[in-house]
Formats: sequence, C-alpha cells, structure tokens
Amino acid sequence: MASDNPHAEEIEENLRFFLPVHLHDELVVLPSFEADPYRGLSPHPDLAARRAAGLWKLCRGFNGILITPATSLLSRLLSPDDFLSRCIRLEADSFFPRDFLISSLRSMGYVREDPVGSVGEFSFRGGIVDIFSPCLLYTSDAADELDGVDLG
Repeated sequence: MASDNPHAEEIEENLRFFLPVHLHDELVVLPSFEADPYRGLSPHPDLAARRAAGLWKLCRGFNGILITPATSLLSRLLSPDDFLSRCIRLEADSFFPRDFLISSLRSMGYVREDPVGSVGEFSFRGGIVDIFSPCLLYTSDAADELDGVDLG
C-alpha cells in the first residue's frame, strides 16, 4: 500500500532492483486516478491506460505483488466479467471486423482524431485504423485482418 502514485512507483522501482529479473512480471502497479470524478475532471490518458493494464492483469488471475495507493481502492470498479467484456484482444494475422472495432472503440470513449496523438484516440483512413491505446495497430481494409502491431 502506498500513499500516492509517486510512492507506488518508488516501491515498484525498489522491488524491481531487489527482485530477480524473472520475477519482474510478478509486479503490478494499480495507480489511482488522481482526478475527482465528481468535479468533471478526467484522469490523464497515460494514467488511465496504466490503470486499465493493471486491472486487466488482475481480472485475468494475476497473483503476484500488487502495489497501489490507498485512494485507488476507494474508486468503484466494474465486475471482472464486465471489465473483460469491454476489452478487445487483437492479434496479428487474426480476423477482426473493422467496423465492429470502430464501434467498440467509440463505445469505450475513444475519440476519432487524424492523426492520432495521444492515448484514447483512433483514426480511420482508407483501409487503416490507427489506435493509440498505448500502441498503434493496423488493420487491412480488404481482409479485416490485423497486419501488424507497432509498439514503438
């Protein structure tokens, strides 16, 4: 348990220093939003992406070391089944209908921007869908297959 997000990151950094490299995947930081939802403020997109990644691991049965600020435990969460039903898993060379992807992104609050510039944005140009979440994905127009994943 940490007092705030910077303290949680410090704990993670210290544990990574002392733990063997093969145990680094056993650490998950679940940051708090640091934004009051009752004041109409949205969390920083990078923070929201890191929190979503942590929740995804927890919902998938993670049983390692969880590092989180106390304020993170106060926010309401979806049930694991509801959370996972809102996740989209894309794999290279697998079929995924482009139109369904675009409607799913919109329903999750993604905004269409051209070009994409930050987490939570997507663009659709010709046969390419760019998603910033936090990696870019490309789909083929003709076959609705994922052509590649750029993690850069």
